[in-house]
Amino acid sequence: DPDHHPVSYLNGLHLANGAQDVDALVSMGFEAFTYLDGQAPEAARIKAIAGAPLLVCRLWSQDFTKTSPYAMAQRIARTPAEHIIPWNEANLAYETGGVIVPLAVLKDYWEQLVRYVRLASPTKKLHFPAWSPWDGAVGPFWQGADVYDLHCYGEPSAMLAYIDRCLPLIPGGKPVFLSEWNFGMPWDSAPPEWIDEFLDGLAARPRVKGATAFIWRWDGADPAHPNLDLQGTAAAGILASWRPPKEKAMQSIIASLDKAWTLLDALQHHPEATPAIIALAEQVKQQVIVEIKVAVGLQ
Repeated sequence: DPDHHPVSYLNGLHLANGAQDVDALVSMGFEAFTYLDGQAPEAARIKAIAGAPLLVCRLWSQDFTKTSPYAMAQRIARTPAEHIIPWNEANLAYETGGVIVPLAVLKDYWEQLVRYVRLASPTKKLHFPAWSPWDGAVGPFWQGADVYDLHCYGEPSAMLAYIDRCLPLIPGGKPVFLSEWNFGMPWDSAPPEWIDEFLDGLAARPRVKGATAFIWRWDGADPAHPNLDLQGTAAAGILASWRPPKEKAMQSIIASLDKAWTLLDALQHHPEATPAIIALAEQVKQQVIVEIKVAVGLQ
């Protein structure tokens, strides 16, 4: 259910468009993945070895408007994935056959696709494909999707501001998924604290249910683009190890309580401790147990 994704889906990863060691990626701690339909075997492997991964499949469908909405819906039905992005950045000509397709045509195509998908694949989660944010424009976001995708690039504050402009325009309070984001420069060229800054910002926006950083490795990338590969970077480790602010605060609280427990235990076993001191230390230790249970949500 896209309304109940854990916060850990915010530090996800867009898989490479070629061979990769997905076992290693799962071991690093990644739990959310966007992938092209050509990487279906890797997605199946992740599903087999990960606990409860979020797997979002984007169909490779350049020039998609030459395929009928019915045929696209049948392709979605055949795709072995729950979450489906039917195309990519339809406001860019190279995604739509070299020409800019009018919004009215795209809207009609989308509305027909939604009807056919609901008939053919009623249990699939249909994503509204992200627009390219190249000109800062937002939307439009048409009715009918289960999840609405965004793409963001740039400094953390600029990306969060873009998200904030989009959220009020997305219909029905539906969840949002960032299927691509990066800082628009090689990952290790950006300040390392930017990852925490951006992901902490996403965690503060509860409608954002997941995000996958672009990209583990971009095979065949345009050489005019900066190298956006996460593979082999220090940033990959920072991204994988990120934890939401509440969890980091909880870990700090537990560490402090653990130190208190150690001191109380030492006090109880001190050779000069009186029965009253031992009893008081035990009473405080029981309160420490209560506080730890509260911190981890068990009480």
